[in-house]
Amino acid sequence: MNKCMFSGRLTDDPKITRFEKSVLAQFSMAVKNRSKDRKTGKYGVTFVDVKTWGINAENMEKYGAKGMEVLITSYFTSEDYEKDGQRKKYKCFVAEEIEYISGGKKKEDKEQATATAGSETTPPTADPQPKEAEKPAQPEESSIDQELMDMGFDDLPGFDVNNPFPG
Repeated sequence: MNKCMFSGRLTDDPKITRFEKSVLAQFSMAVKNRSKDRKTGKYGVTFVDVKTWGINAENMEKYGAKGMEVLITSYFTSEDYEKDGQRKKYKCFVAEEIEYISGGKKKEDKEQATATAGSETTPPTADPQPKEAEKPAQPEESSIDQELMDMGFDDLPGFDVNNPFPG
């Protein structure tokens, strides 16, 4: 059986390709390794390429964004191709199910923020600190990189590192 399930964070906004009868979304994920590096004592990260079709691709176009944490159920595949006269293999995961866990912003929110940036005419308030509800949903880029390094299987709800295959 060829079935894979893992969580990770998108390393960039998904690349969307539209065809006559379907949509393809391609993206890369940073997935925290299960064990720590012996020398550094820190968890490493594995970067995996993922693609998905149809409604999953359309949803990824609407909601997927760099830094967003997702949980995917997929299968592994490889495709042969030729480049500069040499045969090569492209290996990736094809997502069948995608669950949006946290982080990132909807594309519409990004576009609206870009369109309204610099257009405010109201003077700043006396309170320079944003209220709790006004804080941005997505962490700064530098903290996203740290979150990628800190993320692990034990962060998944209901996942037990000591018993990964219950039953």
